[in-house]
Amino acid sequence: MNHFIILLVLMLSSLTTLAEPFKMPVGAITCVGGCREVEEKNGCQIDAGGTCSVTAWGSCRQVTNSTQRMLFVPSAVRNELTSFYSNPPDRVKIESNCAINNSPCNAVAATWLVSGKECAASLAAGNYDDNQSATDNTAPVRGSASFRCAGGNWVVQPGATCASDGCIAGAMSWTVGSATCDGTIAAGADDDSRSLNDNSTPTLGAATYKCQSDSWVLQGGSSCAAQGCNGATLSWATGSINCSASVSSTAHGQSATVSENSSTRQGNAEFYCNGGSWQVTNSNCSERCTPEDAIRQNPSTNVVEICKSGVWVTKPVITYCLPPREVKQGDDEWMTFHQADTNRKERNAPCTNDQRDRSKHADLNTPGRIRYDDKSKSCANNSNCIDK
Repeated sequence: MNHFIILLVLMLSSLTTLAEPFKMPVGAITCVGGCREVEEKNGCQIDAGGTCSVTAWGSCRQVTNSTQRMLFVPSAVRNELTSFYSNPPDRVKIESNCAINNSPCNAVAATWLVSGKECAASLAAGNYDDNQSATDNTAPVRGSASFRCAGGNWVVQPGATCASDGCIAGAMSWTVGSATCDGTIAAGADDDSRSLNDNSTPTLGAATYKCQSDSWVLQGGSSCAAQGCNGATLSWATGSINCSASVSSTAHGQSATVSENSSTRQGNAEFYCNGGSWQVTNSNCSERCTPEDAIRQNPSTNVVEICKSGVWVTKPVITYCLPPREVKQGDDEWMTFHQADTNRKERNAPCTNDQRDRSKHADLNTPGRIRYDDKSKSCANNSNCIDK
């Protein structure tokens, strides 16, 4: 029996000896780059985003870990290492070239993603294998991360955090009926409430928002309506003539009619209240005048005007006639005619059509000349004209 046990021990010892060449002794592996040796496991642990030159079993491979978690390269047993090289995990690259890219990293605006939430922070420039910490405290997210410079790129390391931090600041609007109000809301954490007021034209209203699941939610009881118009002194014009009058406060959508009846102006206007602003719809304005029947030439249009019932109106053009006159035309020969007068209206009645022509007759005493009885009219050829 004792011989059998001794034989069994010798056989097991032989098998162990035969298996030894397939297992690498502890410490017979080198890891250079973004990685470190793990002696207790006899392998290389590569940082997230790191590149490592793994030397084991007489060969060197460059392993690039493009994942966001640590990667362990088993090298204690040759078959395991060969299988790893032949079937690397997703986003892990195996190259036979063991050169290490030790380029520095530029300053960047770095981002990192955790559970669908993205955080961001600025990183300063750094050299190969440098580490930097980044923090994002800007709503609606909050988080932190460590970065390592590898191959000219900042690579986020395991352990990064990024989570919701409530609701962001921004412009909000709410509608009640046909009126829409708006306001600006500050950032807030979950369950925070914010009250907004809109006091600017054309609307007036108030609302309450609550931060729920990273979004501002409008609460009940909001109000919004078009603003009415305050009482004011309003003005309007017709041409260069300006009128003004006072109007009382009026609700949105309503109209108000005002008038000016001063010693120098008179006029009417209709104003419409639209969201806190007065808008003129119909208007007229003119100067008042005294005394009745006063005549002037309008300074803007040069039209002759007459004062009627306190208002300047265009003076009508009327031609009046002098009484018939007899003019001696020759020896014992007389002719009767009408003389037109457009300047003095007090002389008799307006002329009839057959009387409107200026009277003229030949001067029998001076052949070739024409005599004009209206001295205001000039003749075509002054050398052949004489006045009576």
